[in-house]
Amino acid sequence: MIRSMSAAVTGLRGHQQKLDVIGNNIANVNTVGFKKSQARFEDLISQTIQGATAPLEDRGGINPSQVGLGMKVSSITDIHSQGAITSTDRITDLAIEGEGYFIVTDVPGSGNRFYTRDGSFGLDANGNIVNDNGLYLSNFATNNITIPIGDDMVAQATGEMRFAGNLDARGYQDATEGSALFNVPLEDADLVAMNDLVTFGVAVDGGAVQFVSLDMSAINTQQAMANAINAQVAGAGAEFDGNLLTISSTTAGDNSSVEIFDVTATALFGAVPQTGFGVNGTPATAGSVVGDLVLTDADINNLDQVVNITLTVDGNPENINLNMDDVDNITELLTALNNALTGAVADVNDSDQLRVTSSTTGAASSVSLDFSDPDVQVLFGATGTESLGQDAIPAEPGIITGQALLTDLAIEELTGPVRLAVAVDGGAEQQIDLNMNNYDTQAALLGAINAQ
Repeated sequence: MIRSMSAAVTGLRGHQQKLDVIGNNIANVNTVGFKKSQARFEDLISQTIQGATAPLEDRGGINPSQVGLGMKVSSITDIHSQGAITSTDRITDLAIEGEGYFIVTDVPGSGNRFYTRDGSFGLDANGNIVNDNGLYLSNFATNNITIPIGDDMVAQATGEMRFAGNLDARGYQDATEGSALFNVPLEDADLVAMNDLVTFGVAVDGGAVQFVSLDMSAINTQQAMANAINAQVAGAGAEFDGNLLTISSTTAGDNSSVEIFDVTATALFGAVPQTGFGVNGTPATAGSVVGDLVLTDADINNLDQVVNITLTVDGNPENINLNMDDVDNITELLTALNNALTGAVADVNDSDQLRVTSSTTGAASSVSLDFSDPDVQVLFGATGTESLGQDAIPAEPGIITGQALLTDLAIEELTGPVRLAVAVDGGAEQQIDLNMNNYDTQAALLGAINAQ
């Protein structure tokens, strides 16, 4: 009975203290800068009546039996939350929004420091700002703050303005990277089937266009294609999102971007690739006549008559009289003929047939015979071949001609980068990079190409 009464008395005492705290809070409801307090309780030690037992094989354990001996006030805590700020219509009344205290001192410029949230201030006769207890409002260096009453102040234009506030967290978004997504699905099997040269341009974060050339005959997997692109592009990374190729900038924010350009030469040449081969030149040739009779030294040695032959060389007749009794072989025959000819040369071809060739070349060069003449048949046979001379054919360079019609207006309408790959005379490939935004005329475009 005594224990229960004692515990009840501790409760009455504790709640009496809490009521005292609440009453103090109510009493200071209009006290400027007052911070309310809160009483907190805790129980006293408990008395054990029966101890605990551990579980046995045939029954469970038993918790201890304890009786509490009451309670007490553990602490009285001040609550320093922001109070309501009200208008007092006094120009010297101040308030602090948020954390912090006013510093007041008992001696201007020195003395003891005191801290208060009470912003009820006024002015003394010397213009010092003081509180209701006569303490001076000071800065952190304990220098009292004074308002020079009666002094004139020259108006000055505002030179600096500060704005403080909080951003709405609901409007925040993480910065993202600029990227370009190719909308053609590409599986490994698709890449294996591709053998063409693929070219395109990449501009990262608004920078210069970086040209990418992919030899698809050497790329068989998505990873191999991404690696080939990454080796040629700085500031961005290529990867596959599923079966779609994505190129993303390594930076994030408003200035992060990736732009893809078609840099093939089709805009300038039409169908590409193209190959133009040169043509070798040929020299001018001479007119000639070749008989169909095969001559041997024995045949010539058996001839003993006089042969009278008329040839027309370059339109001019030449008469040849030969006493075959004085000619015993082919060498003597050619010597006799060349001594008699003035505008041509006699020889035998690889088939041992007599041939007379004009000494001039070109389309006007010619040699002709009358094969119906019996004397001609003695040395040349009944038929023969006459060949007219040919003019020289100059060599021609290799040329490719585009199929696209490029007027100045058409060039002016072309935009973006274009890359040309040109191999001259079988040499190494030369890359020509053109920014079509810079060219408005044929002359400007030709100048840019020839410069590279």
